[in-house]
Amino acid sequence: MLLMAVAVPLALLLGGLGGLVIANQALRPVDRIRRAAERINEGDLTERVPIPATMDEIGLLAATFNQMIARLQAAFERQKQFTSDASHELRTPLAIMRGDIEIALRRDRTTEEYQRVLASALDEVVRLTKLVEDLLLLARADTGRVELQCRPMNLSLLCRDLIEYIAPLAHQQGLDLHLQLSGGPKYADLIVLADENRLRQLLLNLIGNAIKYTDSGGRVELTLDKEGRWIVIRVRDNGRGIAVEDLPLIFDRFFRRSRMTSEPSVPGFGLGLAISKWIVESHGGTISVESQPGLGTEVTVRLK
Repeated sequence: MLLMAVAVPLALLLGGLGGLVIANQALRPVDRIRRAAERINEGDLTERVPIPATMDEIGLLAATFNQMIARLQAAFERQKQFTSDASHELRTPLAIMRGDIEIALRRDRTTEEYQRVLASALDEVVRLTKLVEDLLLLARADTGRVELQCRPMNLSLLCRDLIEYIAPLAHQQGLDLHLQLSGGPKYADLIVLADENRLRQLLLNLIGNAIKYTDSGGRVELTLDKEGRWIVIRVRDNGRGIAVEDLPLIFDRFFRRSRMTSEPSVPGFGLGLAISKWIVESHGGTISVESQPGLGTEVTVRLK
């Protein structure tokens, strides 16, 4: 009885101490994750949790935690870059309008001079309006608040209407603009389930880009084809092309750093292809670009 009275409490004490040590050892990685989460809560998104050598449940938790923080950091970086680029693009037309108006108000001007200032201000207002509309569209798309109004539509007819609509602009710049239905008469009425307004915006963006970056005497071609279950739209030109190092970046918002496409004479904000990609992917399709500097560019859109 004396042995039991001494041994049982001692065993319980040793067992409790051993369990406490083991529990602390097992929960130490969890505590490291907790401390890292506290530091991240303070704004340090560069913080990462050390991953243990053995990939047990705790190791998998740490790896998943690091992946989540990496995605959050990338999202915040994109948001910061987007805000910075948008601010830069907004400053330029505002500065132009302010400068013109300040000069016009320094002394009395003729009617023609006032008309010139108002016309310049109106041009910048139109540019600002287009930029704000594009920014709102992308912001709503990011949050999933843009609903597509998909219904059966005649894609062949839409392509013909757009070619007729944009032909004067192409001819004004001395370009040859063509529509080619690769399937012949059987593609004269190609029906697709889509949002007609968004597809119109997509095609206008792609054809407009081809016209902007093709010099006088060049050719722009819109091709409509069908490959298996895919409807394929191609916009080809024999213009300036895109530098190889720029191809992976052309769908980024505000990307206009290419030595071939960043000329001041070329209008735009670098949002057209970002919007085009969203339109295609929201329809369950894909978009790709092939280009060679000095030889031209081909944009391929595949829709189901």
